[in-house]
Amino acid sequence: MKKDGAELGFEERMSMLREELGEAQLNDDAILAANLEAQIFQTEASLEEFREKASAIDKDFAERLANLEARADTVREKREQVARTTAKQLKSSGEDAKGLGIGLTIAYSFIGCPIVGYLIGLGIEKGGGPQFSKDWGAVIGIVLGFFAMIILVKRESGNR
Repeated sequence: MKKDGAELGFEERMSMLREELGEAQLNDDAILAANLEAQIFQTEASLEEFREKASAIDKDFAERLANLEARADTVREKREQVARTTAKQLKSSGEDAKGLGIGLTIAYSFIGCPIVGYLIGLGIEKGGGPQFSKDWGAVIGIVLGFFAMIILVKRESGNR
């Protein structure tokens, strides 16, 4: 190697080589740094893309969850409504049957007592008793039927 036409000594040549090597090493470091920055940028871009996808998945999940909750609430409301309606029908049916039973008992006692009284009076007349026995038997049956009706109504109104 010559520098300005003169022969360089060993030390000078080593010094020049070290300078060139340092410049080359600086260039290699710059290249490594650029590569590293490119990888960081690519990683950040991938991370941002992942975040966007995760956000979209979260939104989709939230929408599906809200839809599922709304459907569950609708089903729960329908089930509760059916249960209330069924309970109301059962209660109403039981009360109706009880009311029908009480009404028929009162009607039978109110109608049956005068008929039984009339038949007893008729039996007394046929047995040689007074002539108005069947009429008085019917009247006594009406009075007894009326009192039986009052007793039944009071008993049932006291139960409620």
